[in-house]
Amino acid sequence: MLNGVQKSLKAKLFLIFFTLGLSVILLAGVISYQSKKNALKRQAEKSLSIMASELADKIDRYLNDKLEDTRAIALHYSLYGLKTTTSSQNAILSKYLKIYPYFDHISVINLEDIKKPEKPTYSNSWYLPALSGQITSSDMYISPITDKPTMSFAAPVYDKEGNIVSVLTTNLKLEYLWEIIDAVQRENRASGHNGYAFLVNRKGILIGHPDRSKILNTHRPPRPADMNKMIEEMTSGKTGTAYYTTRTTGTKKLAGFAPLIGFGDYHGHGWSVGVNEYYSELLEPMNRLLKMYFLLFILVSLVALAISGYLAEYIVRPVNNLRDGASKIGAGNFALRIPRMHDDEIGELANSFNSMADALQERDNRINEYMESIKDANRELERTNNELVRLEKEKTDFNAMITHDIKSPLSTILTYAEMIQDGSLSGQEEIEKAMSSVYASGKKILTLVDNFLVSAAIEAGKLKLNLQPLDINDLVEDSMRFFIPQAERRSVTISFVKGAGLQHVMGDKVQLDRVICNILGNALKYIPSGASVTVTTHSANDAVKIDISDTGNGIPEKDVDTMFQKFRRSSATGKIDGMGLGLYISKAVTEAHGGSISLKSRLGEGTTFTISIPAIHPGGNPAL
Repeated sequence: MLNGVQKSLKAKLFLIFFTLGLSVILLAGVISYQSKKNALKRQAEKSLSIMASELADKIDRYLNDKLEDTRAIALHYSLYGLKTTTSSQNAILSKYLKIYPYFDHISVINLEDIKKPEKPTYSNSWYLPALSGQITSSDMYISPITDKPTMSFAAPVYDKEGNIVSVLTTNLKLEYLWEIIDAVQRENRASGHNGYAFLVNRKGILIGHPDRSKILNTHRPPRPADMNKMIEEMTSGKTGTAYYTTRTTGTKKLAGFAPLIGFGDYHGHGWSVGVNEYYSELLEPMNRLLKMYFLLFILVSLVALAISGYLAEYIVRPVNNLRDGASKIGAGNFALRIPRMHDDEIGELANSFNSMADALQERDNRINEYMESIKDANRELERTNNELVRLEKEKTDFNAMITHDIKSPLSTILTYAEMIQDGSLSGQEEIEKAMSSVYASGKKILTLVDNFLVSAAIEAGKLKLNLQPLDINDLVEDSMRFFIPQAERRSVTISFVKGAGLQHVMGDKVQLDRVICNILGNALKYIPSGASVTVTTHSANDAVKIDISDTGNGIPEKDVDTMFQKFRRSSATGKIDGMGLGLYISKAVTEAHGGSISLKSRLGEGTTFTISIPAIHPGGNPAL
């Protein structure tokens, strides 16, 4: 029988499968355990969902009771309060606080005060429905008086003719509302569990929780993603359950949640209540079963270990020989051949390895021929990768620049807008100064976006030119006017040396103005106070040229060759704002006109940019 086993790998595998059959018992145990576990989870999910629905209904009814109490106070006040003096009315309101201890403040808002035109909140105050005879309530908020969470109710007050003359408001002591939520935690602790209930508003912010420091805390650290998903479902008005993990302790929990849909005259604010329980506590009934399964697993493992040890020794010995030979062949010794030790499937495998070695030896020669080409490809990939790294750095730098350049003027606009809106700027001079800053910031953003759009059009090959005959001197004068106030503020001398008898050029006035303004703007931005900028026009070699020279600090020689590249700036600019698009756009626009642009610079002496545009020949065509 042993000889039969030795010659048949199938028989050897049969013994292995027999051993694996023992593992089926474990698998059945695992399936049984998992089935019971899933049933327990479903039961817990159903229980928490029902508990959340019951708690939501309880809170709805409680808030409706407080709404009705507010109505009762308003009606009583309508009957008696209006007949008394102001001091007596205050005394009446104070007596209501003793009758209704869950209110910490009761006040009356006169109709005349509500409708005063200077009240900016009149159009959106929460208590306005009371003016049409409704009773209403506010969402939970931080009281500006006590700096604590609160919520309010409002009801109309009528005179003897039945007209609404004021609105009575009550502030609820939230301890009474939170007591309903805290009761869940107390009941859980009484049974040895740690679950609790919580309440969120329509924005997903906690408005009820055993830990009061978390209530209406909009500056809390980010929640885990699975908890955010649960909060999204809660704020959408759904009823259900969800598993999530707490951020601080990493504890997994199961929560059932249900929306507060209102009760009676209380129509709710889109709140949702949740009841959670620790996942580990849900599975406590499974611990005893798990211990029993674990002992069974140990027993079966010992049996399987003994059988597997014998089979492994019997089967692995020839396999090891095969492995060693195959390793040497894999290392490149294709001349090695593996001897056939048994007349079974492993012996056939040895023959297959030998055939493979023959084929590998033949292919090895071909592989050597490909190695050089692979090395060349690797070198090319390395160059490509370096270029990608460079482009990624440019992208990162660009994102940082555009974020900064847009954020700064936007902040200026928003700041002055808020100051004008809230009345901080009252004088005409202050408002004009603010509007000037707003205009300048808006202009800066528009220029930034415009440059970016032009750059994109250039990249896409879609830059369109509206060509017409232009007088370069007129164009330069128009462009320079914009910079004269800026130059005066910085004590910079700006002058124009106008060339005489210049021929016209065919050009796009807007785009050529952009080129001149980009270079003039850079000059005024980077040169020191007291320096000078000179613009000179002249003609040479059938072209009209514009030289823009400054007496600034100059550009380092290492940067000169890259100044017209996209997103490139001089290393000497320091922290001065800029995206590195101006000169790139200027070069593209100039070349689109058939012209050219160049620069010469010396450190400490200044920089000269030369723009060259083909002149129009007497026949009407530019000299391209």
